[in-house]
Amino acid sequence: MKAGNWLLRLCTASAFSIGTGLIFMPSTANACILDSEGTFLDTSCYIGGAANSAIVDTSLDALGNIVDDIVDADVSPAKIAPPGQAAPFGVFASGQLAHTEHDGFTVSNSFDTFDGPHFDVDEFSAAVSVDFNAAKHFGFDNEHGLNLGLFGGYASADVGVDAFGFFDGGEATNRSGMFGGYGLYRHGTSYVLVAASAFLGNTDVDRSGTSGSYDTQGYAVTGSVGRIFSLTDRVRLDLRGGLLGVTFTGDAYTDSSDTDFGKSRLSFGAVKFDPGIYADFQLGNGMVISPYARADIQQRFGYSNTASVEGVESEFDDADLSVALSSGFNLKMTQATTLSSEIRGKWSEDSSTISGKLGLKIAF
Repeated sequence: MKAGNWLLRLCTASAFSIGTGLIFMPSTANACILDSEGTFLDTSCYIGGAANSAIVDTSLDALGNIVDDIVDADVSPAKIAPPGQAAPFGVFASGQLAHTEHDGFTVSNSFDTFDGPHFDVDEFSAAVSVDFNAAKHFGFDNEHGLNLGLFGGYASADVGVDAFGFFDGGEATNRSGMFGGYGLYRHGTSYVLVAASAFLGNTDVDRSGTSGSYDTQGYAVTGSVGRIFSLTDRVRLDLRGGLLGVTFTGDAYTDSSDTDFGKSRLSFGAVKFDPGIYADFQLGNGMVISPYARADIQQRFGYSNTASVEGVESEFDDADLSVALSSGFNLKMTQATTLSSEIRGKWSEDSSTISGKLGLKIAF
């Protein structure tokens, strides 16, 4: 009887061990969503998708800061302020810190649709641009303006993904170098601006002792059309809108547990509307301070964010509409030097971001 009980216990334990192994063992058709007697989310794949989205957002914010600096410096200000740039060359430098809270992507493939876990992102970007006022240099700046420029910078995004279910969370860090150029044409207070940027870097993924690394490449093009209206001698309204396009690729890699991750890709277009209102006040020491408030409404279209494991692709999706509000000031300390500062909040149905920016503009 004792031998029979012992044999029964052994068979029960073996069956439990095999069943547990089947639950936790991914199928040969592996993906961000795993299917093997249950549906699970692969953490490393999810972390990579979140990191790709984060560095794209960080790099686009840096490009947006450059565009704002160009318009502020090169398009005619209100009458109280001295000319925006008296010299043919200018240098704009700015840095931004940001923190994002994201409720999580919706992940889907042929197996299932899964609501991914919350993650947060700490972002940093810094850029320096050199501006050449071609209209002033060649002497046709009375009615027309033409500015050409190049810029370079650095962007980083540190992503932390929460634990969920029986999976631990994880983290990823992308560090990228940025470079690009722009052209601004102005007629009176109407303007057209086109800017292009490339951001090339590397992402490190770490989860519960499993790690991996892959190279990343991203490219963005933005075009804006705007007009500045003088409401009073002190106050002006900047109505600006345009289009944005971005494409991003993460290289294939094999992590430390010999899991093969395929190429990850992200791309979308967007329609933007960026109205802003500015005022200029002469200080007693001769400086001019220009406080402002600006909105940024962006509607994405054609959004695609994909990643794959062992040859099976999964898609990541979140809200297409976002709204940002920013407030700050430009302090013109001398004819050649302007200091700027800004606080910005950005919201969508899935995420919220708070950021702070500090910049310096020098003409020579």
